[in-house]
Amino acid sequence: MRPAPRGTDRPLCDDPAGARGSDALSAAWERPPGRPALGAAETHVWAFEAGSPAARDAGRRSVLAAYTHLPPESLHFSVSAFGKPELATPGDCPVLRIGFSASGGLALVAVQRDHAVGVDIEAMRELPDGIAERAMTTAERQAYDVLPPAKRMAYFFDLWVAKEALAKTAGLGLRQPFDAFA
Repeated sequence: MRPAPRGTDRPLCDDPAGARGSDALSAAWERPPGRPALGAAETHVWAFEAGSPAARDAGRRSVLAAYTHLPPESLHFSVSAFGKPELATPGDCPVLRIGFSASGGLALVAVQRDHAVGVDIEAMRELPDGIAERAMTTAERQAYDVLPPAKRMAYFFDLWVAKEALAKTAGLGLRQPFDAFA
């Protein structure tokens, strides 16, 4: 993963598999991308500051407008039966698959041409009682239990965002039982 230098037209990372466990997601662009080229089977992930619902919507529209070459205000969205956002703008705009997540004032937009995509970001915080047991397989829970307490939160959130991104890719989100897959 290569973080985007501030103010460039490069996506935050072009290797989402390398994003797990990295702090590179703290980099963000200061202006929307110009005309990014989305190659075959390539996923772009963009990060931007989004402290309000309006900022999240504006950021998402700005990113997707760069790919569709349409004005941000002309983009229309729908949601799947399970709440996954989809770009619903008709016409000759390219078919894009999108993923979106926001937490703690930062938002991510993932863009893919050929396959469903999911992305997740979470602000690290104290865990609610029992969440680790419900979100981890037996093996993951055993690994969690032997960690020093100071490392458990990071381990949990690494697993959580990976699982939520996978569940969002499938269009299921939190409806997917996280303890059912590793």
